[in-house]
Amino acid sequence: MPSSSGQFVSGLQQLSLNTKGLIEFPEHVLEAISDAGYKTLELNLGSALSHVKDLKMWMKSSMVTRCKQLSISSASLPIFDLATGNTERIKILKHSLSILDEIEVRKASVIIEGLPIASFDSLSHKKALTIVKRILEETSSRNIELSLENSAKKTEIFASIDTLVSVISGLRDKNLGIAVDVGHAFVTGQEPHKVLAESLSFTKSVHLSDNDGVSDLHKSIGQGKIDYFRIFDTFRKTEFDGSIFLEVDLSHLRNDCKTMKDVLLRNQFYWQAYRLGTLDIPA
Repeated sequence: MPSSSGQFVSGLQQLSLNTKGLIEFPEHVLEAISDAGYKTLELNLGSALSHVKDLKMWMKSSMVTRCKQLSISSASLPIFDLATGNTERIKILKHSLSILDEIEVRKASVIIEGLPIASFDSLSHKKALTIVKRILEETSSRNIELSLENSAKKTEIFASIDTLVSVISGLRDKNLGIAVDVGHAFVTGQEPHKVLAESLSFTKSVHLSDNDGVSDLHKSIGQGKIDYFRIFDTFRKTEFDGSIFLEVDLSHLRNDCKTMKDVLLRNQFYWQAYRLGTLDIPA
């Protein structure tokens, strides 16, 4: 049996944050994140387009300089929604990628929506390939590694990990992979540990959170119904060395640094407990 490597052994060190929330976090919050052992951030750019100037100023601020442990390694792009006009969604994509250029980030993930699973056929599959190729044109021209993330909407074809694997296998592009969101998999009726097992050869990053199986709540690990023992057993049986991000909702704690740090540390404890296969989890 191969042994796990990379972040799975070293600990949970990467955190995914909404860009607007990050900008609004006071300095002591960044220190709390760093003190809790998180060293790398993924920025969710969903709300960044309206305040690019703020983001640029934040990147140059003294507070970032003082929190040198924190670096930005990747970004989650705004949803590529086919319900939006082609010109507009390409404009949003290019705008987002220009932000990545500004902050010198070369990895990104994106969710594609607007292709309903109810009408999915060979023609839809070709359309899906065309859409992904169009996005790849933009990312590859900027030397950005792209991952397709599974949707949280069960009516979308890209909610299915099988569809993602099929599309990526068909394109065979070294700069294209999968970003598995275990919370999204769970709310769309898939078993997260099976999703991981079936896609790990293509998976470049994983988002961890918990929920009730109905809504994508972004709760802390162990606070929902996701079977993390099976997820970590899957990690244990592989040599997955991609990025693993904690993606929990911290927005309500921006003014409560102590509680935020406690929440982040508790996720670390859960990580170690599940990784080691023990139930000895602090209360």
